[in-house]
Amino acid sequence: MLRSLVGSEMCIRDRYQRRVRGRDIVTMGCDGSKDEPVNKGDQMGRTEQPPADPAKMKIAKEVVDGLDTNKDGVMQFEEVQVLVKNLHPKFVNKNPTEITPDVPEMQVLNGMSKDQLVNHLATTVDTNWLVAFHQFLGLSGSADACNKSFEPGVYKVVWEGGVQYRKSNSYADVFFGNTGDKEVPIASTGQHYRIRHFVPGVMDAGEGGKKRTEVMYGYLEWPRLFLPMSFPDGTETLVREAEYENAEQLERMAKSLFDRILTKEQKDTKADTKPESVSADKVKAYLDAVKIGYDDAALLEKLAESDTNNDQLIDTAEFVNCFTKYGCIADCIWVDTNGAMKVPHPESVAEKFNVEDGDEFGLIEGEQM
Repeated sequence: MLRSLVGSEMCIRDRYQRRVRGRDIVTMGCDGSKDEPVNKGDQMGRTEQPPADPAKMKIAKEVVDGLDTNKDGVMQFEEVQVLVKNLHPKFVNKNPTEITPDVPEMQVLNGMSKDQLVNHLATTVDTNWLVAFHQFLGLSGSADACNKSFEPGVYKVVWEGGVQYRKSNSYADVFFGNTGDKEVPIASTGQHYRIRHFVPGVMDAGEGGKKRTEVMYGYLEWPRLFLPMSFPDGTETLVREAEYENAEQLERMAKSLFDRILTKEQKDTKADTKPESVSADKVKAYLDAVKIGYDDAALLEKLAESDTNNDQLIDTAEFVNCFTKYGCIADCIWVDTNGAMKVPHPESVAEKFNVEDGDEFGLIEGEQM
């Protein structure tokens, strides 16, 4: 199975479409397409092979139809960007909108009718890739295998190659990073995430109203993102390793984070040895610099409460206490959570947070599961 598949949300780019002799044409830009069919080579420069077997042709046709997101019968530029992004490893960590019409991988598809594109995929693309992309589009998979229950806990990413974040509980709604980012952030193999809320996925019905296969998602509260807990065929992407309130996991995370803060202080002061403590303001400044979110109203107050020896400095034990007891610092340090407190929870999980009791952001002190 392809290790990293991306979603279909795209910005509208320059595009050109026309019909030639009654056929729908795939075009890559504003230069148009050839009037006559051409024998396109595949992405490696090979000529196309004889027609594939009917089963593979059927999958390829459903993939092309599935990519036609606005169902206008014509492959738009942004729809082909998704195809090229998933077909070529060189684009695996790129936002599809960064794939321009002039790259060879786009040019090889220029001018193809939808039927030609189907045949191209069926004769030049590995069957496993087609099946994986077919599942990604929600066109196949096992709804029963994906319909699992999950307990709150600390989950580890186990899928080799990592898992891409989603902006919502929709498999195709991949998070491409913040404005200006060119690399697609990913939940890497071996990383741990604290997850207490899970929601089923939703996906618009396909052509003819056919329901598409979806998966269960774990909600990451601080970055307001989702992680698919499996592939559409039920293959696990994350596994539970510890209880949600597991002290060992939280302490390990807090100690690792604070060690970075001390290292930064040593570098800034050009000290021979690493300091044992820093001021609360230095803690706040470091979190801002690396874009780790925190509760603006509570951070300095809770750090002060954790300063048990009242020396106006925060040491490792005091930072760990603040981190694990009060929840005022983001427990998801793998992705930008800066400013998270200003962003409401998505509608699909909003009801899980008690707004009336001030728990709109899920950060109530002493919160119980």
